[in-house]
Amino acid sequence: MSLSAIPLPLRIIGGLLIGMLLFRFLGGMGPLLLIIGLVLWLAVGLALLYDSGAAAGLGGVPALGALLDRITNRSEARPPPPDAREKAAPAAPRGSLGAEEREKLLAEAYERLDGLTGQAAAADLIETRVFEPIRSAPEDGPAFATRAPALAVILSGPRGVGLADAAFAVARGVAGLGALNRAHIAELRARDLRGDATDAATKKAEEANGGTLYLPDADWLLAADPYGGASPGVEAGLAILDVAERRPHSFLIVATLPEGMEETLRANDDHRRWLDRLAVRSIRLEGLEDDMLVDVLAAELEALGCPLEEEGRRPARALVREVREAQGAAFDNAEACRRLAEQLSAAETEMTLEAGAEPPVPGASRPIARRHVMRVQETWE
Repeated sequence: MSLSAIPLPLRIIGGLLIGMLLFRFLGGMGPLLLIIGLVLWLAVGLALLYDSGAAAGLGGVPALGALLDRITNRSEARPPPPDAREKAAPAAPRGSLGAEEREKLLAEAYERLDGLTGQAAAADLIETRVFEPIRSAPEDGPAFATRAPALAVILSGPRGVGLADAAFAVARGVAGLGALNRAHIAELRARDLRGDATDAATKKAEEANGGTLYLPDADWLLAADPYGGASPGVEAGLAILDVAERRPHSFLIVATLPEGMEETLRANDDHRRWLDRLAVRSIRLEGLEDDMLVDVLAAELEALGCPLEEEGRRPARALVREVREAQGAAFDNAEACRRLAEQLSAAETEMTLEAGAEPPVPGASRPIARRHVMRVQETWE
């Protein structure tokens, strides 16, 4: 057994005791013993600072970083260098889905991407950063075109811009390209971490074997433990990494995050312990402009059987802008448009009845005109 297997506090106490005994029994040896004692105390101090994170920069100093890693037992926790990682991660066989099923999955993926309003740039990034490397990888190479144990795609952006649809498209596309054995998606949410976060995340990652582990609204990764213990999000991340390293290239990880949270997650030292070992691809979805939101609103109205008339588009644009300004950070783009569509549909029915007309016949077209938009706008003034 190596000394590094002994917990750091016990090694430090042992070192101090040895130093004290040397001073006690060999006190007459003069300056040489004093120098040895000072070196011992200096080593203990540096080890404590390094292990606490207060002197993490020392890890980058040649020789000294390796020595401190050895003393503090961090050698195994530190991500292996790229060359070592490539040797340690054996190539997994490509997916076993049939050609017809893979073709269907890929078609579903592109249909979802094409349906994302105002996200052409994000769709292009998914193609170039995720799909294209897998498509062009050699048949006998790693499944995700990376020798890291798993591929993690992080999708971030404002609420209601299509993060869930983009996540679905990535999962379906990677499976359709043959990098997964099945199209199964296992979801890991904050509520799943109640109790033992490590155990819950391990079970979900194992359930995702051959498919995709989906972390929707994953800002919970950064939530602190209410009782002051270890962060459940960090424990979950390390558990996911553990399963990935035991079963390299066996599942895809897809996470969605609110705007701005991806940078916070990647900069967190605790989360870097597991994220830095994965092949992470970051894709950001943009907020929707007013004209795009009017298009979403019109599509939602069409689905309700209430097509937006041309004369209603301009006031609808003003209504969308007013709702955005009123809700501020809580404005959720497409979701807000869906709620507005329901309000406009209700306003059309209400105004029809007020005019003494017959109630609308189910399935009949009920156009939304300027007056209907103005009625709803009154509720926001």
